[in-house]
Amino acid sequence: MDELKKLYEDLAAILDLSSGWLYDDLIRNIWWGIIQALVWINNWIEGVATDVVTLGGVYDNPAMNRFIETIQPYVFGMFVVTLTVVGFQFMLNKIEKRNDVLMNVLIAVSVIIILPNLMSMMDDLLNEGVSALDEPGTLSDNVLKRNVADVMYYVDSGFNYASGSNKETVAGNENLLPHPPDAQNKDIGTTDYTFGNQLENPDSIEVNEKLDVFEDDGWFSWTTEPWVENLSEKQKNFLKRRLISTGMVEQKS
Repeated sequence: MDELKKLYEDLAAILDLSSGWLYDDLIRNIWWGIIQALVWINNWIEGVATDVVTLGGVYDNPAMNRFIETIQPYVFGMFVVTLTVVGFQFMLNKIEKRNDVLMNVLIAVSVIIILPNLMSMMDDLLNEGVSALDEPGTLSDNVLKRNVADVMYYVDSGFNYASGSNKETVAGNENLLPHPPDAQNKDIGTTDYTFGNQLENPDSIEVNEKLDVFEDDGWFSWTTEPWVENLSEKQKNFLKRRLISTGMVEQKS
């Protein structure tokens, strides 16, 4: 019983008992609609920002790469011919402002030879940086994932969640669920539920989904959800009861 009490206290932040009234679902749907609208706006802004930072993927475009590879030898050839002509003019003293010519040659070398290679290197560096900073999914998807805790995931994992006071592990990992925040002590737990769910597509969240743990071993056994039959006694006791203010565990009605 003490172990069950501790579970209710530790997971209080993610447990919610439905009142059964329709207006709860209605309000929840309205807020979820607002969140979905904000997600769409964020995804649009993120797409625009990505296009700006990566120059619209110009250098990743195969057609652009083929164009550069095709035109570069011809440009380089024209540069060599031009440089040869300028060299002959130097020898025949046909050029008066030689300093200007030298500067123009250096600029031409930079534009024709150095600049394309430098832009390609900068694009590779940019892509590496974006890949290193970017997490799987969009920013809005990751925000939703960090703010959604799946109670059933905690149950299925055997309540294998982190110690709330250990700062290094409180957020959990692939094998350890995060510890929800404590209502009395802000130093215990975390609000980052990244590892508290297995969401692959946050858009598929059913905001009004409820855990139906009703069991019937008699004539209406077909009304029992399949996953309920696979629960252990500890898991059933957790889902079928609640912690009341007196600290006693009471059977849910």
